Amino acid sequence: MTPSDPASPPTGPLSGIIVVDLTRVLAGPYCSMVLADLGATVIKVEQPAGGDDRRAFGPFVGEECAYFASLNRGKQSIALDLKSEADRAIFEKLLTTADVLIENFRPGAMDRLGYGWAALSERYPGLIYAAVSGFGQDGPYARRPAYDLIVQAMGGIMSVTGWPDTPPARVGTSIGDIAAGLFTAIGIAAALFSRREVGKGMQVDVGMLDCQVAILENALARYAASGEIPGPLGARHPSITPFEMFRASDGYIVIAAGNDGIFKTLCRVLGDDDLAADPRFSTNALRTLNQPALHEAIQRMVAPLPVARWTATLIDAGIPAAAINSIHDIVADPHIGHRNMIVQTTLAGGSPLKVAGNPIKFSAFPDPKIRPKVPALDGDRQEILSLVTDHAPDMPARSEPLGRRLSQWIGLAVQRGRRLLGRARETGAIGAMTDLATTLLSARGEVSGAALSARLIDIYADAGKEDRTRFFLVLAERFGPSRATILDAAARYERTGTDDDLLALAAAVEPPRQELFRRINTAPGGTAALVGMRKDLLDGLRNEPGLRVVDADLRHLLASWFNRGFLRVERIDWRTPAAVLEKLISYEAVHEIRNWNDLRRRLADDRRCYAFFHPSLPEEPLVFVEVALVKGLAHAIRDLIDAPPPAGPATKADTAVFYSISNCQKGLRQISFGNLLLKQVIGDLAAELPGVKTFATLSPIPKFRAWLEDLLDRGAFALPPRAEQALRRLAPDADPLATFRTYLNDDAVLGLTPRPDCIEPALLSACAAFLAATEAGPGTGDPVARFHLANGAVIRRLNWLGNPGPRGLRESFGIMVNYLYDPDEIERNHERFVQDGAVALAADVERLLKR
Repeated sequence: MTPSDPASPPTGPLSGIIVVDLTRVLAGPYCSMVLADLGATVIKVEQPAGGDDRRAFGPFVGEECAYFASLNRGKQSIALDLKSEADRAIFEKLLTTADVLIENFRPGAMDRLGYGWAALSERYPGLIYAAVSGFGQDGPYARRPAYDLIVQAMGGIMSVTGWPDTPPARVGTSIGDIAAGLFTAIGIAAALFSRREVGKGMQVDVGMLDCQVAILENALARYAASGEIPGPLGARHPSITPFEMFRASDGYIVIAAGNDGIFKTLCRVLGDDDLAADPRFSTNALRTLNQPALHEAIQRMVAPLPVARWTATLIDAGIPAAAINSIHDIVADPHIGHRNMIVQTTLAGGSPLKVAGNPIKFSAFPDPKIRPKVPALDGDRQEILSLVTDHAPDMPARSEPLGRRLSQWIGLAVQRGRRLLGRARETGAIGAMTDLATTLLSARGEVSGAALSARLIDIYADAGKEDRTRFFLVLAERFGPSRATILDAAARYERTGTDDDLLALAAAVEPPRQELFRRINTAPGGTAALVGMRKDLLDGLRNEPGLRVVDADLRHLLASWFNRGFLRVERIDWRTPAAVLEKLISYEAVHEIRNWNDLRRRLADDRRCYAFFHPSLPEEPLVFVEVALVKGLAHAIRDLIDAPPPAGPATKADTAVFYSISNCQKGLRQISFGNLLLKQVIGDLAAELPGVKTFATLSPIPKFRAWLEDLLDRGAFALPPRAEQALRRLAPDADPLATFRTYLNDDAVLGLTPRPDCIEPALLSACAAFLAATEAGPGTGDPVARFHLANGAVIRRLNWLGNPGPRGLRESFGIMVNYLYDPDEIERNHERFVQDGAVALAADVERLLKR
């Protein structure tokens, strides 16, 4: 082990996470065992006198408890008396390095020690504090003592376990403790994930009784649905039949015929087809109703043959069946062995012991057959102290070779350094990022810019949301241009009017943060990092309008880096790598892709899909364009999306309809990829399909309804005369505009009930006026319209109820628009819109305007 590679490879997804474990007996130790199996370093803090209570319980191997070993392999042990000042000091130093503290004392015990959640959350804001107890941290039963048997009884599990007409039975394993341990581990993992986002720890409160209620599953559902109080059913399922145990000639077998098809096959294998034809058993509901009679019939047929004969025969026929294994059978089972579910650990004294393996298998991490040893009480004191002291610990003689002990110590020391660095990032990320930004803009930053940029990107990635916003505020306040320098340069240019002084003025106006962003871009992955930063920046703008200047600078740079000349377009089809197809499903922003079958339909022969990529983000699509090949203009999105594949070849189509254009990167919102973006796609389609002569869209109008309702609120909307007259006839005593608004919020707009004839033309005319007012720059009008008009389209047709779904009604009363792309007119329409603000309208739309 060398300084350049001082630590062992990560052993799991939680490698590097330090857990201080104050738990004992079962629920808490089971939780921390799961975390250790996932790679976390678990430091078990035990009482000096005897340690964990379970060390004294059997069964024993020599003088060591196998039960304790099965729950605590792979952990480290230190003995601390938390009422001793010296040991409290060690414990508190441990907490400075810890990510997680787990305790399973009765509520109030940690508070009396001064280590409750309220106290520790103030001193260690990044700490995850997990408390697992019998009844949770609050509630009428919170202070009661609890064991597994108690919560199994109170939680209802015992009431449904066992056989009818016999006393309630305890589940054969300590399901009360184990469920609580698993739920606590899940809660800790979720809290660690949340801490990455917000930068703060939290309390995880798990009660054993709560967990028993959470796993009542079918019993609770049956009671909620019918009011029937479930009782024990033995080994059968309450609502699936046959799904139960039968006695063979030499033992017991379970058979699970989960549907009608399996039941018919079972009857055939059993040699009684008449059983499947019996009307009492024709459906699962009837089989469950007549379960006693069916059980008796199957039992007669199963009884003569041995278990092994039945399992082989039934499994060969595709019927789920199994023998009831003993623990001996499980340990010897070849599948259990193949899945590495029986592994070996070593007791503190050196004896080997078989224990259960980790059921969670990861492609990126090993699943070793030999697991780390079981800790002796206080057996890892020196290694643990090395995490919290600044000097090298003594190296006492141990049975392991000195080199191995030294390697372990070095690994722990390096891990301590990493954790201290991580803690510094939590509390000092702003200072660290500000210092790096200042250095990057200095002469030294020019020399080592890529390395410094990579460091800044790493710290930013680890920072919480609040720290990221504060960093942007620092950029706004301290990395802007100098007002004095700008005024001086402006005065100089006013006097001379020379090009040199104009360049000097331009340089003075440019904020230093723009250069900072350029230097960040030199790091590997810098472009992707800046796109991510802008996404965070846009989120922060909602509450911090002062960040607009930072956004303007970053948007200016991204617009130049992501112009159309850098982009490449690729055809997406079913052979495209799955990673890109998954992103198509995820990024689809206009019309949801519901599943893989839906995706396959959108990539069929009568469909086309294209993606635009940037060389700095080779695996991240920027834009997806989805196209349908049809005959004639489409007017309704559901007819387009849900249409079955055509009977003939797609080459019979005469129209390409662009029905979804999705921007994939939130950090590139409002960044134009250049006008005429669709021109290349149209060229590719025309070259591939000469019969396609019409290129159009079926597009949403996301801002129309809000625009119209705003006009109505301000009294700035006038009804067309014919619509006003019609509304007066409908409601002579009401204001026509009030009647109009009433109908807009009525089911009539959905087209589900008769509507006044004046509503549709009035809305279509208003929508035409709204689109015709679209400007080239951000301002009035619709962003989708700006995109298509800037790309050279003409507003061809408005479609009533083109999208009558909730989103379509919410955005535009269900109206959709066809934008038409005429390859011969694209350039001219684009130039007229950008230069003169002229919106190209088809004759039908112009007629709507005249209304």
